[in-house]
Amino acid sequence: MLLQEIEALDPSLLASLRARGLDEERLVSWARQVGIDREARNRLSGTVEPPRPDDVVDAPLAFGPEHARLWALGEAAIARGEVALCVLAGGMATRMGGVVKALVEALPGSTFLRLRLGENATLSKRAN
Repeated sequence: MLLQEIEALDPSLLASLRARGLDEERLVSWARQVGIDREARNRLSGTVEPPRPDDVVDAPLAFGPEHARLWALGEAAIARGEVALCVLAGGMATRMGGVVKALVEALPGSTFLRLRLGENATLSKRAN
């Protein structure tokens, strides 16, 4: 059933995912694990504490010198193949009617996933 749902995706989106290495069998395997030992997997062991003041820093002002420096570091890391993109759309989307969030049309003709894949393609192209 899950493979049929994958095949039912928009053909251009499915082609784009496959071109980026979608492993359909692995996805189906992961999907089958959802709900198994869910309560145990969702529990944290140890102590959960709020972040310390020095754990959180303000982001640099957009287009300021520090932003430009960090942007250049990021582009260089992409060019060296040191950066990966992982699109997560976790949760049950109960406030969205239980839909697959990544496949919701965020802009006319574009799902959240397609927008993220486009962003990744643009950044990869810029970094060669």
